[in-house]
Amino acid sequence: ENTLRAKLENKVVTSSVCLGMLMLAGHMLRRKSRWLRALHLPSSVLGGVFGWLLFAVVEACGATEFADSWFSVGWDVLPGFCTTVVFSCLFLGTPVPSASQILQSPRYEHLLYGLFVVFGQYCVSCVLTILLRVGNAGLNPTFATVMPYGYAG
Repeated sequence: ENTLRAKLENKVVTSSVCLGMLMLAGHMLRRKSRWLRALHLPSSVLGGVFGWLLFAVVEACGATEFADSWFSVGWDVLPGFCTTVVFSCLFLGTPVPSASQILQSPRYEHLLYGLFVVFGQYCVSCVLTILLRVGNAGLNPTFATVMPYGYAG
């Protein structure tokens, strides 16, 4: 059956289109507002805030189940997937120096500082996740993997 209704039943496609529309809304907000451009906020952040407000209105209207079943299907797997794609492609085509070259480099102090900051962020996020998990057993498991990246950003 090739009806419009049958095509719309593909909820994952509908959900992906919804994400694209949120990105487009963020882009349009940023493009139309000089103030938002001056803040240097990316379109994805503006689209996310717009989506958050939109879903808050939907929830206030009592259509939460409809929105969850149609427009946010599959979003729970996106943080881990997108993080893997972005960070796995980060160093493609870049030669990796040997350990002795790094230790003899004048950038050695920067490497130590970077390692200290990154491991500090992971330690803080692990402690925060443990503290939040104690009080809230329903905490989404992806919080532990996404929180350090948000903390670094």
